[in-house]
Amino acid sequence: MSGEERSPRECAALSRDAIRTGAVISYCGDELVVTGGALVEAVTAALLGPAAPKPGGDRWLTPEVPVLSRGPAWIVPLFWSPSTSDLGRQQHELLDRRGSELGQAIMSACWYLRGEPLGIELEGDADGGRGYAAELVRTGAKDASWWGFGDDALVLVYYGDPSPAPKTRMALHVVPVGWVSARRPTPAKKMPALNLEWDWAAAVAFAEADAAGSLSEHNEEGP
Repeated sequence: MSGEERSPRECAALSRDAIRTGAVISYCGDELVVTGGALVEAVTAALLGPAAPKPGGDRWLTPEVPVLSRGPAWIVPLFWSPSTSDLGRQQHELLDRRGSELGQAIMSACWYLRGEPLGIELEGDADGGRGYAAELVRTGAKDASWWGFGDDALVLVYYGDPSPAPKTRMALHVVPVGWVSARRPTPAKKMPALNLEWDWAAAVAFAEADAAGSLSEHNEEGP
């Protein structure tokens, strides 16, 4: 079944069970539905450049992948691994392996397009408590790498306790390049207040609301 034929609501990664059991957005059950390279291609086509939509509401990036709107930023949820021990070691290892493979594929695709990534310093209360780096620290990021795309930056963010602890979440952020670039920094007085909190429940809630809305529209149209 292709992405066009499958309702996003049917994907296991966006079901309520995934909040409890963990998920990698590239998989629907054991079926690979989108690759890291395809994700980067979709982001560059839909969210980067002058024709990109202004954030203002969650939407679909691909038929299986949502993108969450957070003020001037976009967040593409990629991976979630709950800390609960009742999942079992095998499930945690499977999630970690698939998440790592997705992250490496995204890194390779971005490297091909824009070369070596730049790191974001996430030590302590970055930027004196203001700015993008500080918000990454506040929301639990453990590592972040970015690539410039004109006036935008694409950032691969891993969350969790400091290494060697395993990652618990992973996401792609699309943000103004001035938030991360030392050469083209956004002036402090123009830096908006940020709230880049997200969790897997937010992605599931969007998928459910969209499915409910689509069903309602279909019912109103009639047979």
